[in-house]
Amino acid sequence: MSNNENEKPQIDAAVALKQPVSLLVLAGGMGSRFGGDKQLATLGTTERTLLHFSVLDAYRAGVRHLVLVVREGLVPAFAADVLPHFPQDLVVQFVIQRLRDLPDGTAVPETRQKPWGTAHAVWAARQQLSQPFIVINADDYYGAQAMQLLVQHFQHSTDWAMVAYPLQAT
Repeated sequence: MSNNENEKPQIDAAVALKQPVSLLVLAGGMGSRFGGDKQLATLGTTERTLLHFSVLDAYRAGVRHLVLVVREGLVPAFAADVLPHFPQDLVVQFVIQRLRDLPDGTAVPETRQKPWGTAHAVWAARQQLSQPFIVINADDYYGAQAMQLLVQHFQHSTDWAMVAYPLQAT
């Protein structure tokens, strides 16, 4: 990686995967307790979001397809401030999580104002996911080893998997 934090990261070599893997990032949260859009907050002097580091870890593990589930109003900020720092060969798709995008036969209570949680966000991305995928939150960091383990898993299996952490390490 370059010493200049404003340059795009240099990845030594593309990782060839037998089975392509996507990264699905849930980044539509309201940040109510945080006081703003936590998924766009930068860390210290890096001028990068936490999402930036997770995406680069996934990229280094071989992921070349990123699906970002966001609120509609966040797309311009992601496009201007986050995406320019990703490798150019990373395919990025935005999905807008919409309150009424639900399975047939499911009704939205009249008083409901905001989208549902994690399962709803994954449901919203269903059209963009045709291969195994890793699900993360934009405001959490999982580490390079987690991405490597999951990508390796999907090279041998299409069964679900998860990376667990000792409670004291979280």
